Amino acid sequence: MSKLAISRIHKFLTKYGVLSGPFHLIKWWKTKRQFSKYAIFFSNLNFQNVKITQKKINFNKFYTGQITEETSQILNGKRQILFYNENDNIKNVDAKNKWELNRFQHICILALNNSNFKVTDYINQEIQSNMDVLTGTNAMEVSISLINFITYFQISSSENNINIEIVLKFMVKAMNYILKNIEIGIKYSSNHYFFNLLGILWYLENTEYNEKLANLKKISYKELVKFLDKSILEDGSYFEGSTYYHKYINESLMLFMVFNKDSNMYNLLMKYSEKLFRFTKYSSMNDQLIGIGDNDSGRLFALPQYFNYSSTNLELIYRLATELGISTDYSYSSFSNNPKLLNKNNMQSFGLLKLENEKWSIAIRASNATSRTSTKIVNCHFHNDQFSIIANYKNIPLFIEKGTYSYVSDNQFRKVNMETKAHNSLFIKGIEPNLITNDWRCFARLDKAVIRVFDSTKAMLEHNDYKEFTHQREIEINHSFIIKDRVIYAENATIADIYLQFYLHPSTTVDVVDKNVIILNLNNLYNIRFKSANNSIISLSESTVSTEYGCIQKTLLISVKLNKVDVEKHMDNLIFVEVI
Repeated sequence: MSKLAISRIHKFLTKYGVLSGPFHLIKWWKTKRQFSKYAIFFSNLNFQNVKITQKKINFNKFYTGQITEETSQILNGKRQILFYNENDNIKNVDAKNKWELNRFQHICILALNNSNFKVTDYINQEIQSNMDVLTGTNAMEVSISLINFITYFQISSSENNINIEIVLKFMVKAMNYILKNIEIGIKYSSNHYFFNLLGILWYLENTEYNEKLANLKKISYKELVKFLDKSILEDGSYFEGSTYYHKYINESLMLFMVFNKDSNMYNLLMKYSEKLFRFTKYSSMNDQLIGIGDNDSGRLFALPQYFNYSSTNLELIYRLATELGISTDYSYSSFSNNPKLLNKNNMQSFGLLKLENEKWSIAIRASNATSRTSTKIVNCHFHNDQFSIIANYKNIPLFIEKGTYSYVSDNQFRKVNMETKAHNSLFIKGIEPNLITNDWRCFARLDKAVIRVFDSTKAMLEHNDYKEFTHQREIEINHSFIIKDRVIYAENATIADIYLQFYLHPSTTVDVVDKNVIILNLNNLYNIRFKSANNSIISLSESTVSTEYGCIQKTLLISVKLNKVDVEKHMDNLIFVEVI
């Protein structure tokens, strides 16, 4: 290969953030090669040489469902696969639908009731007829299947009735597949690689010691620690820009620790679990996760229940924290309300601010990640959501994020849900502040959020993501909730139509609509006045939100069109939200 060709390749890879030099490419290739060598080992391994350790797994401790009822539903063919409506044909062409089904999470629920021979026979037939889970998939999904197979065996109360040959054959094939298709990135890796490593380590921690695999265990733990060091930011958040994915990583790491307490890396992993959990607790209101970014992430096991599941419910992660001795009463670290630290150029944090008093709980997206090199490489889960607001009144949701409905139709659904107009922020018609391409990437922010003031009841923020427009937003809570927005145009910029948007929770209804006032009814408990104090025009339209992936619900969208004369004069637009 000529020097010119090498130079062009290097330039291309650097341009897209793949590497800062050939060192990363060489290191990536070496690590891939190490894993692939063990793939060859498993391709030649006789399943009869694999023995699952007789470890007592207290799975039932974290299960809160009705086992008889859930067993009956599963035996009758019902599955909890994402949140698609039964009549929604989109689920039939969504790859995630098949991936979720192939995770075999239901067999651990059946194992809890495995004294029932009908259940045992069903499981044996189910596994035998679904061995094609290793086709049309990825190493992450196979890892989750592998973990569920191992756990199913260990919690089963009638193991003599299990067709262990089928289980062991699957385990060997799964390890071969994961190692051959390891999802490591050249410089940064995504959650997929985390689950690859978790699957490998779950196998190694739960099968009898094999000297030939000792180095694989060492490599896998080393890679897991490297992954966690790179992907956990200074505030304890996971770097992919979604609170759902943060919870997914945190919860899964905790499950690994709870079910593998004899791991010699237990104490080191505790440090990461604790750091992740602190942000999980911070990113919640009323013990429910604040939903930011893509909400398509799943779960490792069918816990705390199989059918009655919510991605924002923190019940399981709190139980796991208690089991691990991690305090659930943690008060968030001091830098979370320190503007000087949050504004530092080298400060890498999620960018979540919270205002709270006895009535209002407000979450504000204020990302300071400007370079976001890592997210230009991996399929990130960020949205164009700068200064978007989520609001609860007395723990009842009022303004929520639109969420992610589906990845199908060439990802157009997802692309739309990543755009600025899908969030409770300022939207300039025809302009998207940060590039969103249709290959699951939201590119780096042009400018970070500058935090002028921030305490428990007030935030004053500014960003220049729009290049020619600076957006200043001030939020304050007392008895009412006040939002103040100002747009400052660069010289000679064209003044476009500017809107403020607010997606209502589906349970919120509207009693009165006027030119600049809307009266909202919150759960038939409170009447709330939404009022613009300027000449801006308020309108109400039908829209949809997706509180879970695959779920689409009708709701109402409040749009406030800013008065162009006021904008030209750099006047503030005031919105009052108050109980009447």
